[in-house]
Amino acid sequence: MMENGPQNVSIGLENVADVPSEGMGGSRGRRGGPVQDIGSIEKKRHLDISSPRFRSRLTAVVLAVVFILLAFLIHWFLGRPVKGHLLDHTVSVNLKGATPQWFSSFASASLFAAQGIYITLIVLMAVAAFAIAAVRRRWWLVLQAAIFFVVSLIAIPIAKWLLGSKSFPITLWLLLVACMLLLITVPRPWRALVTLVEGLYVIMTMFSMMLGNAYSLSAMLSVVLVVCALAMAVLALTRTSGMDPLAERMHVMSVQIGSTLMISFGIVCWINVFYLRWQWGRYRVSSQWVASASSLTSYLSIAGLVCIAFGTVVAVRQLTAAPLMHFDQIGERSDDDQNQDEDQQADERGAGAPYAAARR
Repeated sequence: MMENGPQNVSIGLENVADVPSEGMGGSRGRRGGPVQDIGSIEKKRHLDISSPRFRSRLTAVVLAVVFILLAFLIHWFLGRPVKGHLLDHTVSVNLKGATPQWFSSFASASLFAAQGIYITLIVLMAVAAFAIAAVRRRWWLVLQAAIFFVVSLIAIPIAKWLLGSKSFPITLWLLLVACMLLLITVPRPWRALVTLVEGLYVIMTMFSMMLGNAYSLSAMLSVVLVVCALAMAVLALTRTSGMDPLAERMHVMSVQIGSTLMISFGIVCWINVFYLRWQWGRYRVSSQWVASASSLTSYLSIAGLVCIAFGTVVAVRQLTAAPLMHFDQIGERSDDDQNQDEDQQADERGAGAPYAAARR
């Protein structure tokens, strides 16, 4: 008994020496426990740091399916039946007369209406997207972007067959593909800004196309939904270097606020669209009211849908790129963070054992 006592005490004192303390200048955790390296924390949290959370992948797939269904519904109710054709026809006939001259001139500017500008921007954004991913050495992200680009090109004939070859907005399709490529490849601090700039440009481009009677409203809305659905389906394949570097996986205030505001604005726009359409079909109104209501409906539907689509894509990108962030996208504390706190409490209790042994 006497021989084992000093031995236990010496072991306990050796363990005490290995535990950093605040009094000796050591680092302590937020609850007083010893700070651990990120590798040990992730090991204890039982997370696979090479892939996003399962619920993030599932969210991307579900949203992609929902967007495809919405595109089908918009095309079916606005582009196929006789009543739906009434909306497209009314918009094309009355839009110019019901639009203010200053706005029509601004939307028809060469930056939004010139075919050469479209092609130049599409090429520049696509090249920049692959270059950014390659310079960052995110090789899985390069593969994701290539898959998205190839699938988008393969889907063009199918979309033409579904939407009709005469009204298929091929230029808008390619522009949206280039925007999604750049959006999913830019680094974390630039996601919100790129989303906002791209969304505004796409909205003005669609206004310009609609004022020029280039494509029907239903075809353009369906194309936005389909391309964004393909982007989210590809984001569900994110893993390894397709995600943010481990040290940068955290919540981004600009993405949270920006995506929330864009989605909320889009929902408000579509509430107004449904209200105007309900008034249009329920009451007998003058032709002048129909002209102004149809133009306002078209502008609100485009702006609202683009904001919802781009806000959703950037939110899904953040969820799949940073699965280890401290808070979830909407600020709710995750089960993994609670498990980490429990592990830290257990470490604190375990760290106190050598001191108790030394006192005995």
